[in-house]
Amino acid sequence: YCTIEEAMVAVQQLAHRPRTWNEYVLQGMYKADPRLSSIPEEIYAADWVSWPHFLGAEKYKTVEEAIGAAGRVRPPFVNSPDYEKRCRSVDPRLPKVPSAFYNGRGWVSWPHFLGYIPYKMISEAMQAVKLLVPRPLSAKEYRNRDRTADRKLPNRPQVMYAEDGWDGWRHFLGTEKYDTLTEAMAAVQRMVPPPITSTEYRRRCVREDPR
Repeated sequence: YCTIEEAMVAVQQLAHRPRTWNEYVLQGMYKADPRLSSIPEEIYAADWVSWPHFLGAEKYKTVEEAIGAAGRVRPPFVNSPDYEKRCRSVDPRLPKVPSAFYNGRGWVSWPHFLGYIPYKMISEAMQAVKLLVPRPLSAKEYRNRDRTADRKLPNRPQVMYAEDGWDGWRHFLGTEKYDTLTEAMAAVQRMVPPPITSTEYRRRCVREDPR
């Protein structure tokens, strides 16, 4: 390639994209394109910056840029271990340990970085739980939920909302039973269509109205 810019574009288009000098040179990934040189730092000496720059693997300079890039990843990162496992394969410009890389330069926390700051109020979280599909009806189902469906729901709400009205899993999941028979009867009539046999009631009641 006549210019370093052309060579850099070609590197990005390789089926197996090298992310380090070792992968590019020693593992011979550059050979996938016969127009790529094994010594680009010499061929393009006048415009050469660094290997990360040439390979398109320079880390994002600001935490805001990294947060934006991390938020565009699909499927989204679920937590910090998932991020550390996948970040380099999905975007080599994301640092593996952002807490250290951006320390003193805007780093706040993993929830902030991955964009899933938990709901501040238990009432917000309780409303969000009701919108999950399928809706969890027990602590076990909640823990086994698809966590990408709403990443703002905390994994341990009993700890997160200990001082904000936590009153047990049934209360949090909205599965506390109606206090009176009259309330329960009214709820049955709101089902569409209302069940007309005990068998139909038992089949539908828990999922349509866990109370």
